Amino acid sequence: MKDMIKSSSELKDRGIKPIYFDTVDSTSSAARRYATDGGSAPVLFVANSQSAGRGRLGRSFYSPADTGIYETLLLDVSDDSDTSLSLVTSAVAVAVSDAIWEITNIECQIKWVNDVYVKGRKACGILAECFFVGNRRLLAIGVGVNLCTKDFPAELDGIATSLCTSCTQVLRACITCRIAANVFDIYELIKSGDRGFMEEYRQRSAVLGKQISFIKNGVTKSGFASEINDEGHLTVILDDQSREVLASGEISVRIQSAKNGGKTDE
Repeated sequence: MKDMIKSSSELKDRGIKPIYFDTVDSTSSAARRYATDGGSAPVLFVANSQSAGRGRLGRSFYSPADTGIYETLLLDVSDDSDTSLSLVTSAVAVAVSDAIWEITNIECQIKWVNDVYVKGRKACGILAECFFVGNRRLLAIGVGVNLCTKDFPAELDGIATSLCTSCTQVLRACITCRIAANVFDIYELIKSGDRGFMEEYRQRSAVLGKQISFIKNGVTKSGFASEINDEGHLTVILDDQSREVLASGEISVRIQSAKNGGKTDE
């Protein structure tokens, strides 16, 4: 897998330097350390396993060896101070969904704002973070995919799934590089002002048109997910018919079951 990633034409054509780890605490943390030490971007950090994989809202991401895709694309975005992380995360979800379809023909849905679902369960998580090193503004886009992961921890039972029952190193390398290429390309669209990809985001949405509950500032509310705008913000019509527009931030969303009011994972 390491050699295939390092020789990838998809990465070379975009000037992306790959850095591979057999194991690392997290590719997102590795990207930060690299940038802090003065490293230049774009760089793709890939690991065979992570000992402390990071997800959104401080959660961990289960990252066993040989079964998943764990990567972070580091971009220098010093010339782009306006793009929100909501929009970046939405764009990356589209890029990842497209990559999975292009390589495996598996259809994905997107659960606002950062999870990619297959058949109602989470197969991929996304973590986009901006930070500064001196006067440089950097964007670290982490993607974790359960490709052929088995034996999930008990807390993920019924929540997580894998794309495949088995996988080869070639398949892992192909999807890894295609995700990085798609993410790089879609960020170029963002910079150009093109928001056409948001229509695909809406078409793939697992929440639009459904009853959801969400936690914001420690308060749980529920309502109808009515719209996602071109900046990736979700409009919810609350039970009292008022409207609330959600950006990503510190917000968790759950989809309510139409049958019994039950809820999926966050």
